[in-house]
Amino acid sequence: MRTLLREHRQPILLLGAGASKKSGVPDAWETVNRAAKWAWCKEYGRSFADPGVVSSDWQPWLESQPWFKKGVGLADQYPVAVDNLLGIADDKREFFEHIISRGVQPSEGYRALARIMDNGWIATVLTTNFDHCLHRAVILENAPPHLVEIRTPSDWTRFMTSPANPQLIHIHGSVEHYSDMNLATEVAKLDPDVVERLRPLLRDHPLIVVGYRGMEASVMTDLLFDQCDYTNGFNKGIFWCDMKRNISEPLSPMTQRLADAIGSNFNRVPIDGFDHLLRVDLYDQLVAAKVPPKALGPVIGPIELPPDMQVFDDGAYGDLDERLLFSRLQQYAKKHSEPSPDRFDAKWVEDIAAAKKLIQQDADADTPPAPTLAGWLMFAKQPTTTLPHAAVKLTVKGPEGWLLAAFGGDVDLVGTDTEGEFVVERNVGGTLWNQLNVLIEITALLNAPFVLKESKSRDVTPYHPQALKEMIVNALVHRDYNVAQPIQIIMMPTQIETISPGGLTEEVAAKTGGEEIESLIRGGSRGELKGYRNPVISGLFYGSSEMDRKGSGLSDMFQKTVDNNGEVHFGPTEGNTSFRVVIFARPEAVDEITRTAVADQSETVRFTTNLAEFVSIPDRIWHASTTAKSVHGLKRAAEDLPVPPGYVQDGRFFTFYDLTRLTSDLVTPFDVDDVEELTIQELFEQGNGLNILRKLLHDSVDEHLRAIGLVVDEDRRRAHFSRGEEPNRKITYQGRVKRATRTIVKARTKRDSDDVLYYEHKSFSYSIMAFGVDWGLFINPGYVFTRDGRSRYLGRERINILSTKRAARDFNPSVMHDVSFWMACLSEEAEGVFALRTEHGNELAEYAPAILLNSAFPGIAFNSSVFDGGRSIDDELDTSLSEVDLELEDLAAEDDDDYEELHDADDNEVDHDADDESEDRQ
Repeated sequence: MRTLLREHRQPILLLGAGASKKSGVPDAWETVNRAAKWAWCKEYGRSFADPGVVSSDWQPWLESQPWFKKGVGLADQYPVAVDNLLGIADDKREFFEHIISRGVQPSEGYRALARIMDNGWIATVLTTNFDHCLHRAVILENAPPHLVEIRTPSDWTRFMTSPANPQLIHIHGSVEHYSDMNLATEVAKLDPDVVERLRPLLRDHPLIVVGYRGMEASVMTDLLFDQCDYTNGFNKGIFWCDMKRNISEPLSPMTQRLADAIGSNFNRVPIDGFDHLLRVDLYDQLVAAKVPPKALGPVIGPIELPPDMQVFDDGAYGDLDERLLFSRLQQYAKKHSEPSPDRFDAKWVEDIAAAKKLIQQDADADTPPAPTLAGWLMFAKQPTTTLPHAAVKLTVKGPEGWLLAAFGGDVDLVGTDTEGEFVVERNVGGTLWNQLNVLIEITALLNAPFVLKESKSRDVTPYHPQALKEMIVNALVHRDYNVAQPIQIIMMPTQIETISPGGLTEEVAAKTGGEEIESLIRGGSRGELKGYRNPVISGLFYGSSEMDRKGSGLSDMFQKTVDNNGEVHFGPTEGNTSFRVVIFARPEAVDEITRTAVADQSETVRFTTNLAEFVSIPDRIWHASTTAKSVHGLKRAAEDLPVPPGYVQDGRFFTFYDLTRLTSDLVTPFDVDDVEELTIQELFEQGNGLNILRKLLHDSVDEHLRAIGLVVDEDRRRAHFSRGEEPNRKITYQGRVKRATRTIVKARTKRDSDDVLYYEHKSFSYSIMAFGVDWGLFINPGYVFTRDGRSRYLGRERINILSTKRAARDFNPSVMHDVSFWMACLSEEAEGVFALRTEHGNELAEYAPAILLNSAFPGIAFNSSVFDGGRSIDDELDTSLSEVDLELEDLAAEDDDDYEELHDADDNEVDHDADDESEDRQ
């Protein structure tokens, strides 16, 4: 059976009552037993839940019924028992709803089946059961993104023999819709229309039967035995699963008749149970074998597809960021122990993206796939260009001191009609990942901790960070993207409010039973209120650990807020046109001067790294022989011949630039027959491969920095802006909330005159860091000091110490602003992924690789108790800022006799290629 799935033969799975037993659904024997108790209680006016009702009450009564056959097992009398004990339609519906809903949670087998269907290994499941185990497993696993469920006659319009989405067919109908077949007359015959629809599936696919005894004529005769000729004796095979302990027992008469009819095409398979078969024998083994997913048939029209699974007509596959797709899909695969390549694989990306409903592949292999709405929102390079309402309108209101404390002095404040109140606004766009990262960072700035004075002081935050994240994720994932309005987030010192387009989905609204969703969640309802407007988006967010599918986001938000001594209200607005959430800050009054308060809660603190992720680096390099000892020597010897950026080692020149094409197109100092190409893995197998890759990445960053107008000190890997026409230079950029202005060069004058003594530049140092197979750009804000406002630095030996002291005066909030500023400069304010640029005038740019960085910094949250006893943000440094300024003035006043010697590199070759070797050893 595992081979059937591995070879993508997509067997049909037929489930009986035994499959749901471990989920808490009674089997046929137990169902008859409970039905007897139910009917006895009805007749004698007793409650079914009355503990005083025991089996000795109803069993004699059951055995006395004229239809009851003594000596025949209860399971074998199931249809007749249901007919006589639950003959009234309302009684039957009430009873079955009770036994299939109370305490029923899908077992591991059903959850594994959901995963198997998500991978396309099984596309169609037939079930004789009425329970919702597979439906609930799909919700818990968030896979597959869309399951077509056929329960009633009207549902058959959605049935497909080659389904584009996995389908679950209840061949006995639905209890809730009175279409179920339980009675003896009902299970004796199957609807001929149903049989006619299912016949092609049985002919073209193997059939696996699990948990089914084979006692119903409707299934065993109409659906199976009578189709022997049509299916060529079921020549694809029937695999009839039995418990190992029962494998030697005779088959039921109808099952034996079928086995005799098809001969060797009937296979009786011993198993350890439904759960073990689906989870261990099938799913786990297929994952371990790295069996690729199987894409299902093409979608023929938007038949009841969720909005985010429908094709986005205004976008193209080429507009998606394949590297970001790879990163997220790989993360998803690893979380679920599914196979994935270690390095970028375009074919794998396209196949998995199609399987996850992020793109739709055309039946014509020459036609490129099209992105779905989910694929566009999460992975387009510029999603809000064509979908401008898929953004967040952020408004922050509050007193000046509160806003400046959060955003720093760079932000421009706009007054409102309320005295002392100011407002800042920003539209947050880009991919949903970018929107989430930006909003989490902004809320972290506004959620600054304050000191609680108890027997032991501790830091807490006005809002629980996890509650804020759940609020943001809920808005992004569950909003209606067909409504041409942005999400609104309004932040104030006392509360944070979100309003997202689209109210409760029909599924969730039906589950509330007319009650308010807030009341239900406050009362303890959790998973049963789940429903997803955008299942693909929620699936990827869950797979990337941005949301917890196993619990309700609203429930978590409510509980975290209550635990933080706060309050929250949420629910649909009037007319169910949008969903509103308001979280109120904890009520303790915070003294803005001493920043102290009284409460009793430890909290979570969010940290953001100053490490930018390389989303994509070249997957290969080129090298050729050279007699030069360094790149500088090679360029000098080449004279006017083109030499791309690169690195020289052991007589070989290494570069990211495509030397094969370059030497073919141009005259170069390299022998065209000597050029070789290496994959990154092959490069690492070289003695100094890691260092070579790091050096080439550094060169690419250096070129990008120069291209965007920065002065680059390659010796120290440090960059800064030069002065402009005025002594002080300012730059306006997109801050976290709105356009902000920052002074990046300051002219420092003598104490007793206006003469400029030196210039203070905002700067940053940078380095390339490896983390397993991933790479990052470390950014460390700081200062440099020059005499000319450009590159004539003050005495370097002492200036490094003073620069460190000067930068050390900037505490975490200020440093975060600096990091955000430099990333805005580096990315040229791109939202999400951006490409490194080549310098203006680089005639070899067309041979350069595409190197992509993520402008959003990764972050993490810790409980504040981890840091008890550590340094607080109010600790003073030993050296005051004024003392540092005095030392800088004294240094600038001295004659810098060494300046010319240090910077006279025009006529003397300086070999920097060894810098990375030293760094690598460190």
